[in-house]
Amino acid sequence: MAFDIPQLSQNVVDLAWNFAESIVVAMTHKSVVPGTYVPANGVDPQSVVSTEVGVIPLTFKSEEIDGKLVKSGDKKILVRASELPTMPKQDDYFMEGSVRWDVTGYVVPTTDKLWKVGVRRHQT
Repeated sequence: MAFDIPQLSQNVVDLAWNFAESIVVAMTHKSVVPGTYVPANGVDPQSVVSTEVGVIPLTFKSEEIDGKLVKSGDKKILVRASELPTMPKQDDYFMEGSVRWDVTGYVVPTTDKLWKVGVRRHQT
């Protein structure tokens, strides 16, 4: 009997997500995409791609807080890879209503189906 391991792992992630539905938070992932350099005006235009996602918010353990990459007050969020076109990167951010959460350098692909992303409340 052959098992379709990628499909099995996706089913497990989907099942867990459905089970955890009461703690899933709606956010908008914003990814800054560089444009093509325009010689006429010297501008390198950028665009922002928005994607609605559901995330599971978690807190960092005290031993994970190093004061640099992970600071007190940072959050860790779980994001299903199937909901985003690419893995979040440091210039990206998530919007939770009117609150902006910047992606820190902490992005861990726990599997090819689920990403663990560190976010920090944006300072203006």
